[in-house]
Formats: sequence, structure tokens, C-alpha cells
Amino acid sequence: MGAIMGGFRRGELIALDEDDCDFENNRLRIDESISSTKNGQADITDTKNEASNDYVDMPQWYMEELAVHVKGMRKLRFEAKANGTWKGGDRNFVFHSGTGKPYYHTTPSQQWKNWCERYGFHNVSLHGLLHTNATYLLGQGASIKEIQHRLRHSTFK
Repeated sequence: MGAIMGGFRRGELIALDEDDCDFENNRLRIDESISSTKNGQADITDTKNEASNDYVDMPQWYMEELAVHVKGMRKLRFEAKANGTWKGGDRNFVFHSGTGKPYYHTTPSQQWKNWCERYGFHNVSLHGLLHTNATYLLGQGASIKEIQHRLRHSTFK
């Protein structure tokens, strides 16, 4: 849903940390990305351009659902730390498989593809949802400049 509603790239989603979630103001900070793995560890980098260090406003219903998810992840973190299986270090990724280590960088694309197949949807790539978001915003009357800013592109092209 983050890819659809926020126009987020897969690496931005899996790098999302609890500290990036502003539930009070219904927005997410997108300032890191995971697009590769080195020596079995996620390669966490800053996002591509300075424009991406802004918050992205999200619908209240989405943030309420995300808050429920984060609460579940906190419970998993507590249990994993208690039984010695926590692999997240001091990071609190919003999306992980239960041990704190972020998802492998291709996992969201594969999960999206599997979901599309399961429910009979044409498989638009996960990255394509960013473009779907832009098209939707354009149809709702947003300016090209507003869309550029929301999708964290350095230019409108």
C-alpha cells in the first residue's frame, strides 16, 4: 500500500524505520533506501536526491493501519530480543520478517508479483506503482511540480 499511496520505491519501503513514521501528522520520512546487499548485510544508503529528505503526507486510514503493523513489529522485537534471535541491532525497521533484519531488497517485488498472480491482477511492476501514483495525482489536478516533489524526483522529467 505504501508503494501505491505514497509512490515509494521498494528500497525506500524496506529501509523505513519506526522513527520515520510521524503518526501524529500522518506522514512518513523517506531518507534512506536499501537497493542491494553486501556480504549478507543490507546496504543502507541515503536516497538519491535532497528533495527526498522531506516527509510524504499519507492518508489517515493508512497511518492507522501502519500503526497497528508497527505495534505488531514491536511485539516481535520484544520477543526476539528476549529469546536471543534479534538481528536488527539498534534499528527498528517497519518491515522485517520477525528478527529485525530488513527484507532482502528484491522481496517486495516478488511478494507483489505473487499477490498479483494470486488475485488475478495484471502484474504491474512494483516500481510501476510509483508511475500509477503520479498518473492518479495528475488526474486529481495536482501540478507537475507537486507530483515531482511528492515522488522525490529531482526534475519534473
